[in-house]
Amino acid sequence: MMNNAFVMNRIHNANAGSTVQQLLRQTTDPLAIIEGLYLATLNHFPSAEEISVARDVMRRLGNQRGAESLQWALLNKLEFIHSY
Repeated sequence: MMNNAFVMNRIHNANAGSTVQQLLRQTTDPLAIIEGLYLATLNHFPSAEEISVARDVMRRLGNQRGAESLQWALLNKLEFIHSY
């Protein structure tokens, strides 16, 4: 799944209806974006360690690219692949 065109297209803010787009339209708060992506993708809140790593990514890449990168990572986690 990692670089599948379908997955790559669905994570981008430019795609109407993507989770990333919906969250970025609702808020600019990195924590709210991170929690929203975890809830939408894995159906649970992130741990403190996951929040720390994700915040660093958001800080380095900005909200849009950070959210897209985080969404990609969550969709490629074994937790997601084995559950869905």
